[in-house]
Amino acid sequence: MEFVAFLSRGRLLWGFYEPPPRERIWVDGRGRLAPERGIVLGRLPVQETLRTDQEKRKALRSLLEAMDAQEIPDLHELWDVVAGETHLPPEDLFALLDLPEDSLVWLAFLRKLSRDPRFMWNEDGTVSVLSRQGWEDLREQERARAERKQLEQALRRWLAGHSALPEHALLAPYRDAFRQYALTGRVPPLLESLPLPDPDRMLEHLTREGWLPRDVNEVPYRLAFPRSFAVETLPAPPWLEVDEGWEGGSPRARRQAKVRPGSPGAVPAGGARGSWPAGPIFAHSGLPGGPGHPLPGNGPSGLPPLPGPRAPGSPG
Repeated sequence: MEFVAFLSRGRLLWGFYEPPPRERIWVDGRGRLAPERGIVLGRLPVQETLRTDQEKRKALRSLLEAMDAQEIPDLHELWDVVAGETHLPPEDLFALLDLPEDSLVWLAFLRKLSRDPRFMWNEDGTVSVLSRQGWEDLREQERARAERKQLEQALRRWLAGHSALPEHALLAPYRDAFRQYALTGRVPPLLESLPLPDPDRMLEHLTREGWLPRDVNEVPYRLAFPRSFAVETLPAPPWLEVDEGWEGGSPRARRQAKVRPGSPGAVPAGGARGSWPAGPIFAHSGLPGGPGHPLPGNGPSGLPPLPGPRAPGSPG
């Protein structure tokens, strides 16, 4: 049996080669792989007999610790020499470090090479090296991921009510996504990893923070969802005017959805955009009238009163 470094699909795996008739490579967590599924880059004979998976895992840990104990120089100087090169044989990189010819040292070098993001394995067993600009871009992406993770942790505490809302340079897209969720009830992809309250609670959060006006009306947005959401110019409901960006129906159907002047649902001449006409459809639909334009009915909400108890003998 041999301890091997096995390259499969651009990833360097560590396992044990089982000779014929089985002829498989045992990899912890992946089972037994056929040798033709990759390339064996390094071998180290194993004297003891390993029969069970538990014995192999124990031997694997010991061998990895032995490789980490090897004194392999830092790869920064090596990268500085070969930056931007592609399809380099790992043996050439090993020779540049002037290391002793030893199987364990070779495996330790492969392990350190595979853990450095500046060196990438190709499927043919060669190595491609990031350029200096590519390395700067990668570091910038890592910094952005770290900042986003830190912001999401702060947003989790804010949603749980444990802290105030943080000030952050990356907060703007989250602010738009929170508004979209509170108004439409749909969870944007940006917020899928956060523990969101229900949309009504989210609406309360945002009105307290001043992200939405206190008299904002969420009903039109929950009845019809626009393809794109613009916070500065909130889209109008499709039954008031034409908007080619609304989902559902053909452009002709959307044009016909416009309320025509003089129809029962039309805005009176000279009336404000928030003015809703009196009529049974609007009175019973629950559609809001906006500030200063309550719906017809008896009560502070403008909705029709609930029916009271019927008198004995009255028609039901």
